[in-house]
Amino acid sequence: MKMEVKALKEIGKKMEKKDWDFRKDPCTGEGNWDVLTCDCSFQPNSSCHLIDIVLTAQNLTGIIPPEFSELRYLKTLILSRNCLTGSVPKEWASMHLEVLSFLGNRLSGSFPEVLTRITTLQSLSLEGNRFSGPIPPEIGKLVNVEDLSLSSNSFSGPLPEQFGQLTNLRSLDISGNNCTGQIPDFIGNWTRINMLKMFGSGLDGPLPSSISYLTSLSNLQISDLGGKLSSFPPLENMTFLSILELRRCNINGRLPKYIGDMMALGTLDLSFNLLTGNIPSSFTNLKLADYIYLTGNKFTGGVPNELIERNKMIDISNNNFTTQSAVPSGDCDKTHNASGVLSEGRMVAVKKLSSKSNQGSREFVNELGIISSLQHPNLVKHYGCCVEKKQLILVYEYLENNCLSRALFGEDERWRIKLEWPTRKKICLGIARGLTYLHEDSVIKIVHRDIKASNVLLDEDLNAKISDFGLAKLNDDEHSHTVLPEHCLRFARQRGSLLDLVDPVLASDYSKEEAMLILNVALMSTNTSPALRPKMSQVLRV
Repeated sequence: MKMEVKALKEIGKKMEKKDWDFRKDPCTGEGNWDVLTCDCSFQPNSSCHLIDIVLTAQNLTGIIPPEFSELRYLKTLILSRNCLTGSVPKEWASMHLEVLSFLGNRLSGSFPEVLTRITTLQSLSLEGNRFSGPIPPEIGKLVNVEDLSLSSNSFSGPLPEQFGQLTNLRSLDISGNNCTGQIPDFIGNWTRINMLKMFGSGLDGPLPSSISYLTSLSNLQISDLGGKLSSFPPLENMTFLSILELRRCNINGRLPKYIGDMMALGTLDLSFNLLTGNIPSSFTNLKLADYIYLTGNKFTGGVPNELIERNKMIDISNNNFTTQSAVPSGDCDKTHNASGVLSEGRMVAVKKLSSKSNQGSREFVNELGIISSLQHPNLVKHYGCCVEKKQLILVYEYLENNCLSRALFGEDERWRIKLEWPTRKKICLGIARGLTYLHEDSVIKIVHRDIKASNVLLDEDLNAKISDFGLAKLNDDEHSHTVLPEHCLRFARQRGSLLDLVDPVLASDYSKEEAMLILNVALMSTNTSPALRPKMSQVLRV
């Protein structure tokens, strides 16, 4: 264990991990050693050795220390959501890891081939880094890998044939890369796989017929395939599917009736293909389906009424239906926003946009395309939409307390809500959690671009929910901060005291310490240099 403690000292030094107390035995869990797990059953003399290290979101910086390779008994190493740079040291080839995660760092360069020599790996995540170049054929050596995530990098080129040798795969995510070539036929070798994600991978269709062998799939998510048009893939034997998303995959022809017999489906997204004909009547069997997206196809005929009334969210806009009313939204008045009642009695909010103006059409398409793919407690829920003649209608959950702006500054005092300091703090944290999801945690990174009090809605319990994504855009930049409210910064400096910014309605009934913390975080977030502004996940940890 002495050699392992020596290695830990070097590791802590190189990654600026300063809170480890080496006066304590790491295997006791004392002295901030709770991130480590030891096994003390090794013979002889029941000696202890490190087997697990979990260093998630520790603000670790620098390169990955080669000294990890000196921890000869280490099985699990989690370094997720830090700021590590460089690549994986060649010394790691001697390790016997089973679980390894670099999710959400800043590692770069080509695929670290040293990892292909750690053949004991069962779970490997390189998600959310800056790796580039081809995936090497040596990946086929990782025959024990069950969970593999390479998403959100810049890997390029075709998937090597040796990828098909990973027959123990249970989950694979290669979303958000720049791969080329067709989805290979060898995916049919992955007969044990439960989850397959290829969102925006760069690959071309069609889906090979060998996909029919993946009968254990419960989650199949593929989008944005290039290549030629093709008919619907053979999925009839995938009876365990709970999530099926084939969005913008160049699929044409009729929708198979057996999709309606997939009783376990909770989410079905076949948007933006070229599917034709009627929606099969078997779709009324999808009793567990909360989300059905069929927008942007060429469906004709009618829509099963039972399907519309029962499902929580359904989008069938931009088709050729005889009658197109995706959500029975009730009476809408002539104002920009109204409310209505669905057939099952649920109150909803209805937002009307005019298709006569370019701005209205852009906001409708933008908001529909973005918020329909997002699910988070601090984002307003989208229930559906309707395109009827010149009217563009979006349907959302109904929020009892309207918006934060009205609660604070409503012209009619009856609209205002007395928000005590703990409630205001809760609202701030809710907004921060919603933005963290948009900027960092969502598969599709989103910049809202219009965060203000009127776009923060409050539910019955005064929980904050971000709304109005009409100006939002996909984040193609390293930083998720685009709006700089410099006037706030100047105002604070001119006034001299940050506490002068606190709402006078509170008088002295608030925590000055907490207020100063929040105000200082606000100032950091409005730094004139975007590179110096904290990420929202860092804001939450303050």
